[in-house]
Amino acid sequence: MRRVLDTVGVIQIDSVNVLVRSQELPLFSRLGNHPRTLIPEATARGEMYEYWCHAASHLPVSHHPLSRLRMERARMSGDNVWSGVSNAAKKNPGLVAEILARIESTPEGIVAGDVRTRTGPKGQWWDWDQGKAILEWLFWTGQVTARRRSNDFARVYMAVHHAIPAEVLKTKVPSPEETQRQLLLLAARSHGIATLTDLADYHHQKPTESRSALQSLVDDGSLLEVSVQVRLLLPSLHRDLEERAIVDE
Repeated sequence: MRRVLDTVGVIQIDSVNVLVRSQELPLFSRLGNHPRTLIPEATARGEMYEYWCHAASHLPVSHHPLSRLRMERARMSGDNVWSGVSNAAKKNPGLVAEILARIESTPEGIVAGDVRTRTGPKGQWWDWDQGKAILEWLFWTGQVTARRRSNDFARVYMAVHHAIPAEVLKTKVPSPEETQRQLLLLAARSHGIATLTDLADYHHQKPTESRSALQSLVDDGSLLEVSVQVRLLLPSLHRDLEERAIVDE
């Protein structure tokens, strides 16, 4: 599983469950039959963490410093945070502090039901009450992290220091420019060959803000710029070229 995670870099999480939940399919397609406990066990060991990446995703814990820029921007400006989540936090600072303190004092973590504020019946789909919305705010801004409860897919919200190894938390956060470069390079490593849009979207970056970082990676030789001749709608890469290549649109 470590090899798969190192190769793809991101395992997207989704509750869609036709055969198995979506996050299990990358492992089945690459490993075949395997223990279905691999992801939760790796998370419990501190090898993986969950955060918003391409979408809600499992990521190698070594990538955690690269998520902190997005966490900080979410906390400072609400960047990319759903309005219902950010509004709940703004309107209820006391409840935010109360819920955060409860998580910090509960090593095993809490679930949304532990901080329920709803008095009436729940509506359809994501009809979150204020407690759940604030949990998501704390998660989005990196003030807490989360694991998945095996029986019902619910997030278990945990203090960061209870889930992320101390040596990772001590790692210096790269500058915004270097964070962008490293994320693009990781995406290129997983793609093999890709356009600017492909690489930016892999970690939910904006292509317009990623172009200069991409060019710097080409300029310093980290990525190769190649042309692709499309035949039968399938791009091809010459066998003598290095796998880590980039096609700029």
